[in-house]
Amino acid sequence: MIYLLHSVIIVLLLFFIIYDCILFTNSVENLGKEYKLSDGVVGGILAAIGTALPETVVPLVAVIGAFFTGESVSIGEEVALGAVLGSPFLLSTVAFFVTGISVLICSKLKKRDCKMCENPLILLRDLKFFVISYTVAISCAFIPHKFIKCVIAILLIVFYLIYVHRTLKKDFGCCCVEEPEELILLKLFGGKERFKKFLIILQIIASLILLIVLAHFFVKQILFVASALNIPPVVMSLLLAPIATELPECFNSAIWIGQSKDSLSISNITGALVFQSCIPTAIGIMLTPWVFNKATAMSVVLVYISLICVYLNVIKNKGMLNHRILITCGVFYLIYLFYVLKILI
Repeated sequence: MIYLLHSVIIVLLLFFIIYDCILFTNSVENLGKEYKLSDGVVGGILAAIGTALPETVVPLVAVIGAFFTGESVSIGEEVALGAVLGSPFLLSTVAFFVTGISVLICSKLKKRDCKMCENPLILLRDLKFFVISYTVAISCAFIPHKFIKCVIAILLIVFYLIYVHRTLKKDFGCCCVEEPEELILLKLFGGKERFKKFLIILQIIASLILLIVLAHFFVKQILFVASALNIPPVVMSLLLAPIATELPECFNSAIWIGQSKDSLSISNITGALVFQSCIPTAIGIMLTPWVFNKATAMSVVLVYISLICVYLNVIKNKGMLNHRILITCGVFYLIYLFYVLKILI
């Protein structure tokens, strides 16, 4: 009976997260239009940072929470390590898969065609930044000195600030965002246009706070189920926790795909990849031993394979993505799932 109750709670939280993502995407689109921001800025920075907050909080809560509550710090470190590495893994597999399958479903429903029209310059730029920062972060596992690791962690944060600066400098003033739907708060309460900027900020802040709270409770429910099934902490945080925390990116991308806003959809994922390879990894490097086992190493390998496939597809199609390659990325998650099950059995 208790498992049924937790299953119902998980489903309810899922629906709340979906609706909150609609609120968030609506607000950032209106913000982009209001300040004449490009798809790269809106999707790759604003939306990516906002939706990446839940998974950034997980490693902090796991380690610091364990320290203050007197629980096993080593378990907290395992959960933190899995959460940090799990986010890029889920983004490069499941998030791409959801985006690709959304294109397929929407085309079948006659809401759009199968041809994707993302901005290849934004995509290739984000992939370049991600590969550099992710490789540097992974290389820290082979450095024995904690001080050097912490210095590299700080450099990763600086590297992300460089990415933000370049994105803003290159894209500022280039308004690529299509006409967004009316701001939901403006529609609900019949606010006047002169209060629109205030209502946009209010809707962004409210949806982000709600997003973090919902993701926190979603993770708690998943951890309960994982604990009942005796799944190891690092595997649990690699496979299960990021599914909850990456839901915002997945749903945001699916929503934008349905609206034929492909650049926003893809840049939301690739921008989140850059963020995840810099900020949460910096936290993980500083707060955990940052030593990988077979399970974590396998996830790293699959991230590279997935992104190589995407990169080669873009080059082959002269800058355009094919939704089939995005769907194929989901296969790498299944490969990892079977690999983990083999280890557990």
